[in-house]
Amino acid sequence: MRISDKGLALVESLEDFHPVVYMDNAGLPTIGYGHKLKPVEAFPNGVTDEEATALLREDVAMAEHAVNTFVKVPLTQGQYDSLVDFAYSVGGSSLEHSTLLRLLNEGKYEEAAAQFVLWDHAGSDGLLRRREAERAMFTMPRSRYLAPAESRPITNCTACKNPLCPRQRHGIFVGHLLLLMGFYPWECLNCGMSYYLHQSKTRHLDQTSA
Repeated sequence: MRISDKGLALVESLEDFHPVVYMDNAGLPTIGYGHKLKPVEAFPNGVTDEEATALLREDVAMAEHAVNTFVKVPLTQGQYDSLVDFAYSVGGSSLEHSTLLRLLNEGKYEEAAAQFVLWDHAGSDGLLRRREAERAMFTMPRSRYLAPAESRPITNCTACKNPLCPRQRHGIFVGHLLLLMGFYPWECLNCGMSYYLHQSKTRHLDQTSA
């Protein structure tokens, strides 16, 4: 298997985009979505969004290899994509020796899904949100994950109490992320936000302080 466009969009959404070279926290020259420059690489004019995505797709190849090698049970595309993001974030070796992988290979999918949020070792909100996003993708039904994205207003949502609203079901951050990535074939218009699904580097307009 290979990561899908939706899976790659998850990684992009969780990595800061830098069109020009910068030094990361480890002092390594980096560009795009966290791409570490190789000795033979130079980007004097920076990278476009499309070029950064192409670099990211090359970078996730090692994470894809780890998932393809270590996982011994069938996966949906959503489960595979979430595991690739997890391996990309924590490293293939960490995946190999994780309780998450052991439970998954034992066929305990629900118990494995619960393991994602336990990998918040840095204790940061950003890392916890990434784990929550991975878990949400892992547990998403196959039919919904593969559904084409389109905008269809929901008009009976009052203060985000509609149980179908992604923000209500998955929490604010993950709900935003799933909508932006087109996992839900509609948008909620009465919770103070407007969404534009499946547009390049789309952003939500949030008029609430929630």
